[in-house]
Amino acid sequence: MKNRSVSKQFIFLALIFGFIMMIVIPPFQSPDEDSHFKKAYVISRGDFYPSINEEKVGYFLPDKMLSYINEKLNYIGDLDKKESYKDVLYGERDTSGFQNYTFQSFSTDSVIPLGHLAPAIGIFTGKVLGYIFGLEHFSTVYMLYFARLGCLIFYIAMVWLAIRITPVFKKSFMLIGLLPMSLALAATVSYDGLLISLALLAVALTLRLFLNEEESLNWKYLAVFSIIGVIFLNIKMVYSFVMVPLVCLPLKKSFDWKKSFKFIAALGFIILAGTFLIKFPVPSINVASGETSLTSQQVNYILNHPGNMINVLYNEMFVNRFFYLSGMVGIFGLLDTYLPVFIYIGVLIFIIILIFLDANSYDGKLNIWFKSINILSFCVGVIGIFIAFYILWTPMMPGYGIGADSISGVQGRYFIPLLVLLPIMFQSHRISNNPYIKKYKTVCLDNCYLLPIIALSVSVMTICFRYWAI
Repeated sequence: MKNRSVSKQFIFLALIFGFIMMIVIPPFQSPDEDSHFKKAYVISRGDFYPSINEEKVGYFLPDKMLSYINEKLNYIGDLDKKESYKDVLYGERDTSGFQNYTFQSFSTDSVIPLGHLAPAIGIFTGKVLGYIFGLEHFSTVYMLYFARLGCLIFYIAMVWLAIRITPVFKKSFMLIGLLPMSLALAATVSYDGLLISLALLAVALTLRLFLNEEESLNWKYLAVFSIIGVIFLNIKMVYSFVMVPLVCLPLKKSFDWKKSFKFIAALGFIILAGTFLIKFPVPSINVASGETSLTSQQVNYILNHPGNMINVLYNEMFVNRFFYLSGMVGIFGLLDTYLPVFIYIGVLIFIIILIFLDANSYDGKLNIWFKSINILSFCVGVIGIFIAFYILWTPMMPGYGIGADSISGVQGRYFIPLLVLLPIMFQSHRISNNPYIKKYKTVCLDNCYLLPIIALSVSVMTICFRYWAI
């Protein structure tokens, strides 16, 4: 294994464990998979944007599909509920079809189509193959597995491309891409896998621009960054911070500073214009006025009580730090399936050590401004996630409300896309030349693939014990 290139190591491990997770994670036993699947399903049939019915925004969905999903959501928190091979098998091969439809709103109904294009293509492909092989109707479970396959293939392709493109920190990229939580999200229907892979790709392209002297700004970079920027801005804006270091482009000596400024300006304009165009067809009605009012009240509270906001942030970030750190490694199922504590601690310690060693295997010296902007982007991104949930989500949750002393909804998986900035933050020209670092980094990094193998193996066993063991 250690004789393979880093990208091949990733492909090998991601395919094996990704396909296993795709199968052993039962239908709709992944965070928000029900909403993501509904969106992918309607896109696969050609409904890219929701409609309005009785002053609600949503789609018409099959009653049979909704009933099956609701049944699976009853597993939340009930560790005694188990899956059976027979139920999944019969559920997948149910050919009775869909007859009745009900209009429903769900959390992802207004998300831009780009966020669910991969699983939608998976569902569409599954239908085409089904017709070729003689199937006439397609069950919810049948479409779900093809949607998962579409997500997994896209994720593996994007992370592989990021590892190939980046001139440095390849093993850090692999370790982040093979985190149990990363791969579990990629192997189920979710846009989190999309966001993680695109964050890796964005940073890989940025590093390529800054560290490869022969690279030049061109329309290909502009196109890719524009697509990534539109997706980040319209799905989870806080991840846009991984692209902020592009403002340092004029600092590169081999770049013409005027051309760099034009590139950045053009990128910003295209992202904003693309956002307008892609959001324009989304219907809008005044049903969200209550939520908007709560959001405004929460913003006013923060402005008038900044000290309380700082206290809330401290409590969430430090008092509850183990929950968030665990979520980055892997909390599976419907947030009720945990790994042993020593696995969380071990993975966190070793991945930090390995990323640190990988960061300092680069003997060059990063521009101080480029490094500082990356550190700032990471810190603002982390804090931004907490503030966003405090403003947009917490006021609407029972038991919280305006001025709550805690934040609702934040999970460790939301921080994974920001981890890609860690190697840049850890890199130090002085440390990379330290004789002790040089002595141990080669042997550690040559065998770094053992960490994801162990973590993913334990994760798969834990999922099996949770859902399948009697």
